[in-house]
Amino acid sequence: EPAGGGPTGMDSVMMVEDPAACCSACASNSACKGFSRVGTACYFKDGFGLNNEVLDAPGRTAYFTLQSPSAPPPSPLLPDACQVFSTATSKETAGGVPKGMDAVLVAAEPKMCCSACASNAHCRGFSQLGVYCYFKDDFGLNDYVPDNPIRTAYYSIPPSPLLPPPAPPSAPPPHPCGAYITEDTKEPAGGGPAGMDPVMVVEDP
Repeated sequence: EPAGGGPTGMDSVMMVEDPAACCSACASNSACKGFSRVGTACYFKDGFGLNNEVLDAPGRTAYFTLQSPSAPPPSPLLPDACQVFSTATSKETAGGVPKGMDAVLVAAEPKMCCSACASNAHCRGFSQLGVYCYFKDDFGLNDYVPDNPIRTAYYSIPPSPLLPPPAPPSAPPPHPCGAYITEDTKEPAGGGPAGMDPVMVVEDP
């Protein structure tokens, strides 16, 4: 049996079919150093090492960590990973299994699933059912599975399509006088052009 008492910040016992859920729950609490597994019950402990087995429970199995000051710290969760997802109860996230990740994760807290999904470019969300997270690769929601009304969907909203860039402003028309050279105290040669009056009175040249 693992040494110690109940860890601070978590329940002392957890009833689950799969011991992986107990491993995830213990690993997510820094005060938890292991647990005793008896049937479907996991009894969490906060001490290193082992005690003698309880005589009237010979079927128990101890899951425990070794005290190692030099062990590297666990990888941190992405900060505020769940803030990038919208949630909906009694719904299911759309899509199939994202490329490059397992279809399901057993996690004690949703933020562990949020971090896993947010770190994969193909993951758009997941459906949470108890301690299980089922990852999906598409945007949006489907109707929930009727026999699982308590599932919660964590999903991404598709990004808005990019607007086309504005058209550049039209170039102003060329100035009529741009084709002429000017010179003071001079006069163009020749007489009045055919087909037009020889003189025109205007304010703007």
